Order: sequence, then C-alpha cells, then structure tokens
Amino acid sequence: MTADELFAATTAEFPKLEKAAAEVKGYLTLRLPAAGDLLPVVTWLKGRGFRYLDMVTATDYKGPVEAKGFVSDPNPNGFLPAGARPEIEVSAAVAGFPYRDAFEAVYCLSHLEEKIKIFLKLELPREGAKVPSLAGLFEAADWQEREVYDLLGIVFEGHPNLTKILTPDFIQGHPLRKDYEHPSTHGVLRLGLTIKGEVITKAVPDIGYLHRGTEKLAEARGYHQCVVLSDRWDYCAAMPNNLVFCLAAEKLMNVQVPERADYLRTIMCELNRIASHLIFFGTYGIDIGAFTPFLYAFREREMILDLFEMVCGARLTYNYIRLGGVMIDVPPEWVAKTREFLDFFKPRIDEYDTLLSFNPIFMDRTKTVGLISAPEAVAWGLSGPNLRGSGVAYDARKFEPYAAYAKVAFEVPVGETGSCWDRYFCRVLEMRQSVRIVEQCLEQMKEGDIMAKGVAKIPKPPAGDAYAHVEGARGDIGIYLVSDGGPSPFRLHMRAPSFMNLAILQQSLVGKKVADVVAVLGSIDIVLGEVDR
Repeated sequence: MTADELFAATTAEFPKLEKAAAEVKGYLTLRLPAAGDLLPVVTWLKGRGFRYLDMVTATDYKGPVEAKGFVSDPNPNGFLPAGARPEIEVSAAVAGFPYRDAFEAVYCLSHLEEKIKIFLKLELPREGAKVPSLAGLFEAADWQEREVYDLLGIVFEGHPNLTKILTPDFIQGHPLRKDYEHPSTHGVLRLGLTIKGEVITKAVPDIGYLHRGTEKLAEARGYHQCVVLSDRWDYCAAMPNNLVFCLAAEKLMNVQVPERADYLRTIMCELNRIASHLIFFGTYGIDIGAFTPFLYAFREREMILDLFEMVCGARLTYNYIRLGGVMIDVPPEWVAKTREFLDFFKPRIDEYDTLLSFNPIFMDRTKTVGLISAPEAVAWGLSGPNLRGSGVAYDARKFEPYAAYAKVAFEVPVGETGSCWDRYFCRVLEMRQSVRIVEQCLEQMKEGDIMAKGVAKIPKPPAGDAYAHVEGARGDIGIYLVSDGGPSPFRLHMRAPSFMNLAILQQSLVGKKVADVVAVLGSIDIVLGEVDR
C-alpha cells in the first residue's frame, strides 16, 4: 500500500477529509474537520490494519509574543525564565506561521505489515478542548491521553481514568501550555499493588518523580542545544536519543548527511545497544537472584565506554551525534580497538547463555511468567524486545531504514510466548546481531566527510513539522518536531518507549503472585529518565 492508495481509500470513505496544509514531512497527513470525526476515522483505519497507535500528542499554537513563561528566541548560553528580559518581537521569518488560540491534536498510526504510517490532525479550542478518547480502541491510548491531559489540559471524553500522570497534584495548571512556567521534581518509580493473599488484584504504576520538562525546555533552546537534552532521556543508551532528534531536525532543515557519518552513527548506536543490553543482562540477573552475571556484563560494558570516551570524552551522556553528522571523526586506532573488542565479546555471549540464559533456576523463574500475547503487545503499543518477545517482528531499522541500516544484513530476533524469558533472550540475541552490524559497517565504511555542508550555527528551519523514529535499546523512539521558522522548536514531543512499555503493567501484573513482580517489571527494562522526560 502506498501513501497515495491510502489517501484515495480513506477519502473515498470519508469525503470531508483532506490533506493537512502542514503535512508531517514524508508522511500522509490528514486533517479531521471536527472532533466527532476522530472515532469513525480511527475505527475504520484500525479495521484496515492500522492496529498500532504510535503517538498521541498535541501542540499549543498560542503565539510567542502573547505567551508568558519561556520566550521563543533562546539565549545562546541557555534559557532565561519569564521576566528576565522583555518579550521579543516576532521575526519576519516567523510572522507567517499560523499562530492561533488553538490546540492541534496529532495522532500517528502504523500498519506493521504494510510498513506505512499515517498522521491525523485535529484543531481544538484552547479553552474547553475536548476530544473522544481512543482508549476503547487502543490500550496504548490510556497513558498517552493522560499525558496530554496533564501537560496541556485537553479532555479525552470517555477515558476510563483521566487523571494526572507526570506532575504531582499540587501543581496547578498544565505545564506544556505556552503561557506556563515549568516545574521540576526528582525521584523514582512507585508501584501500587492491591493484593489478596499472594495474588495481585490491581496494579497502578505511579510515575512522574523524575519529570524534568525537556519538551518545554526545548522551546527555549536552539536546535544544537536540544541535542544535549536528548542525552538525559535514556541515559543508558544516549546515542539513539541524539540520533532521533537530529533526524527529525534534519528533515525540517532538508539536510543530507554524508555517508561516512551515517556509518559512524550506526556503529555508535549498535555499540550503545550492546552496552545498554549488558546493563539489563547484569541487573536482571540480580533481580532474579544471580549476582555473577552482573560482574561479567559490566566488565564488557566498560570496554565499550572506553571506545566512546575515545571519540567524545564522555562515558554516559555522549553528545557525539550532531545536526548534520557527528562531532569528530574516529581516530585511526579506534577502528582497531573496536575490532579487538568485538573479537573478545562474541565468545562472551556464549558464556552468558551458559551462565544465565539456560540456567534451570533462572528459566523456572521466567519461562512461564509475565506472558504477553502478540495482540496485547500491539494494542498497548509496546516496542523493542518487549514487542518482539511476543512474536511481533517490528523493528524500526527494518520498518523504515535510516542511517546505514539499509546497507547491512541482520536478523530481527523474536520470542514465542511473550514471557519474561522471551523478552530477556531477545536482548541477548540482539547483542549478537549488533556485533554483525558493527562488523559490516567497519568493513564498508569509506573515508569521507563527517559533517554536512551548510548547517547553520543557529538553525532556523522553515515552518513545518517532521517526525523521525529509530530503534533504541528499549524500543521505538519517536520525535515529533514543529518549527515556526524561529531558532527554537515551537513544539517537541518524544515518543518514549519506556513510557509506552511500562503502561502494560496495569494489566500484566494482575493475577500474578507478589514474588513475580520483580521478574515481570525487570523484564520490561525501563529507564525512568525516558519514562518521565
């Protein structure tokens, strides 16, 4: 199915639909005439195979001159809160942007088999904004709609539990509105369980303790500065975070990245995938009661961090991938050291299988626990090993190849029953595939430029919106960017895989015993910086 065929079929069924004036670059984008059209259109699309709800978000289109709080034009050295300087004039480049006293709700759905996405847009008034909930069609809408309600104040009628999700009750108002100054809190995950004896009857994940407001902060920073913010989402795998933001911004700027930079981006992301999965492998062993795997995993992970330190000087928040390419080229000895690591690492994975993967006690604790069926995984919007562990072979690197992934051969490991063990073993198998990818990239990569020509020091992309997604260590990371022609993103929304994956605990823990909670939670492999953002 092509975008044109999808447009023809959809508009034949719903003649009032039309292409949005501001299309998401590279994707079919339809505008809904009214809120009442949402459910019929989405129901029809779901019946034709669009069973995966990627994203529910919204943009506040109130103009920057009227807005209170952060201003649209960033201070080169950071951001200034409201009142620190006068409101700026709207520049000529921004003047034609459609500022209005309205929200724009944005939905993204995917047909996993046909490998096609569709975006739907719907304009809503800023005051009294209401739209039908999609929670009855997609479990994945549950937390996403609560996030939009919490941060922007849009009411989703018919939602089973429309309550705040990221900000505490004492925070008044909605922090992502243009006229709001953003608060910040720190903390961890809480999991409220209702039990009867040893059996769980209700599970409520309580998140938002690490919410730092990066989507709001992006509105007061330049595009180059926003790459730094991305490091802090999944701090166990920052390279894909850097990449997905850069890909979305490069779409807005129409930047073509040099081939060598594409290969370097791919290599770094795959090494980071291995490093992240090693953290999971070691800590999940501890969760189940095996300490030794942790020592093995962190020994190998340190070697990868040594490689990262050689190219960017950092071991956690790397900030190596930049708009238009990468920060610097790798030194000559780096390639040799990377090959040396890969040769050392491959037999270590066999040790992991002997040590933990096929350990009878470990298998007894995980093989039949936490089962998630393929339809459930799709309905809840799971991605990464959590989706593939249920037998669904969805991988952003295959669905919509980016960087150098179209030039290398690799397999997508899948599980059978969606158990804790399936999710665990998918990650082990993925480490083997990452080694394959890095080896091929090192073999194919040629000398050349590592940065695109003409990337401005203070980019001001043309007005419009773009979406990019990559396969991070924890799943499908998406970035939705709106530009008003100014030097800062007018709107940034992150589709955070950990946020999406965690929501299913509301269902998957019910009926389980208390002793299995840690096994199920650990198998999801969340990072709270990505959950809360």
